[in-house]
Amino acid sequence: MQGINKIVEKYKWNQIKLDEKSSNGYRGNHSAAIYKNFMIIFGGEVHQVINDKRISSEITSDIKIVNLITNELKVLKQTGIIPPRKCHIAEVIGRNMIVQGGIDLKGQYLRDVIAYDIVTQRWSQVLTEQHVCFPDGVAFHKSCAVFHNTQIELYKNDPEVKFNYQGVFIFGGFDKNGHYLDKLIKIDITTKPINFEQVQTKGLSPIGRCQHSMNYLEQYQVIVIYGGKNDDLNINGFLNDIHLLDMKSLTWISVEIKGFQVAGRCGHSAACIDSKLYIFGGCNYSGFLKSDLLVIELDPISAQQFGQQDVVVEKPIKSQLKVTFKKQIHKDHLTEIKEKIDQICLRPQKQSLFLPKPRRLSDLLNSLNLKELIQPNQQEKDKDKEKDKEKDQQQKSSRGSNRQSPRKETPRMPIKNIKRTMTTIVNSN
Repeated sequence: MQGINKIVEKYKWNQIKLDEKSSNGYRGNHSAAIYKNFMIIFGGEVHQVINDKRISSEITSDIKIVNLITNELKVLKQTGIIPPRKCHIAEVIGRNMIVQGGIDLKGQYLRDVIAYDIVTQRWSQVLTEQHVCFPDGVAFHKSCAVFHNTQIELYKNDPEVKFNYQGVFIFGGFDKNGHYLDKLIKIDITTKPINFEQVQTKGLSPIGRCQHSMNYLEQYQVIVIYGGKNDDLNINGFLNDIHLLDMKSLTWISVEIKGFQVAGRCGHSAACIDSKLYIFGGCNYSGFLKSDLLVIELDPISAQQFGQQDVVVEKPIKSQLKVTFKKQIHKDHLTEIKEKIDQICLRPQKQSLFLPKPRRLSDLLNSLNLKELIQPNQQEKDKDKEKDKEKDQQQKSSRGSNRQSPRKETPRMPIKNIKRTMTTIVNSN
């Protein structure tokens, strides 16, 4: 448990109390982006409790900013007419917050791009080239901004590092026709107008999904996608897979999750810190999930060490007996099947496998009954033959021949005794 204890000691939960006047109800399906020491919250659906039997819901377009140092919550002023929306994406690039897609007040799926200048507090419509990436709009999709810091000497001296794959990357989502999207889209904000481009990748890409998480791990230059929902797969449709996209080669890498296994989820939040992916919250077929924090180590070497440290060995409590733990030998599945067959089989285990198959007891009894029916006629014929032989023998003995008398046939065993004998033989085998 050393690996888990280190994480618990390093990161601890603290409940932050915000100004209730500025909170204005409960908010969901909004976006939250980081700008310096501030968290900018935009849009979403606000739920207010009017009384015990009534809750009002409203899609909003307001902007709130949380000071992460003083824990103050303020409502920012904004100029410009921006339609309210929920289930959109938002990324902070420089001093601008880029917003794309979502669902408006009429339930329409949007595909536009708008920008908010954080300094001047002004909205503007972003000009985009005509594209076919989201012809039916998109919502419940996820995004992450990928930009390399060219000021770091490490990147300057590394000729293999390419800076062509930069921009805001979007994956997944849900359109107005009920389709789960599985395309990777890049928004190039360095061009005017802004360009949408479908990225051609290598490897096995993730299946279409929505309400997943998408993060950029700068330490390894990979995009991490986890979980989500796709009702086309099965009854539940909640995913528990993780995929990495190598930004150097644009190759998808499927990751096998080891250790503690959990059920699939969607609508969760995730963040990459160092080489770990932290996952919190979400929901699945059982409703809202517990407030447990899941940690996925993405570094293969650290993951192997992390797994070895977290092996739990149960020891007896208040016992004076000397206990030794032995490794249980796992038998092959085919070996177990063969042993079960040998126990059921009629022949002993060490008997040759190529012996002829024994006749059934019913066949033997039927043949014996048939012999019993023809037995009286056969006995009369045998008596006549014996008389003829005795006459011949007397004649030959008179002539001085020394031949032995013919052997007498042994009496036949009654059928009842034969049945008992055969039953004993079958049971013994």
